[in-house]
Amino acid sequence: MAAERPRDNWVIGIVLGEHSKAFYYPALVREGVVNDVVGPYPVALYANPETRNVHVYLRQVGDEVLTLALDKTGQNLVDVESGRAWTVARGLDTEDPSGTQPLLSVPYISSFDWAWLDFHPDSEFYQ
Repeated sequence: MAAERPRDNWVIGIVLGEHSKAFYYPALVREGVVNDVVGPYPVALYANPETRNVHVYLRQVGDEVLTLALDKTGQNLVDVESGRAWTVARGLDTEDPSGTQPLLSVPYISSFDWAWLDFHPDSEFYQ
């Protein structure tokens, strides 16, 4: 028998194609930027602990899959391999906002974990 998940916890839920995954909000705050996948799709999630704003992006630009981290200002997501940066709020390249492909925003829903499971019973949960 699988361990029961904690009840009444707020999750950020993502559905991409036939794949779904939920991320507990406290884990997002604790980890800063979460780089993960939903099915085959590489995603990055950031939750601001002060404003409680959440941003979810596809962390792929062209054929390149990025590993993103928050910069020291807290305003930009930085690819740890190349040093390229995108704004947290809009996913725009900080050097060339109109020329470089932005990070694509991924739609999400926030709900309690039990409510998410009502609609997505086979969903994965970020550990």
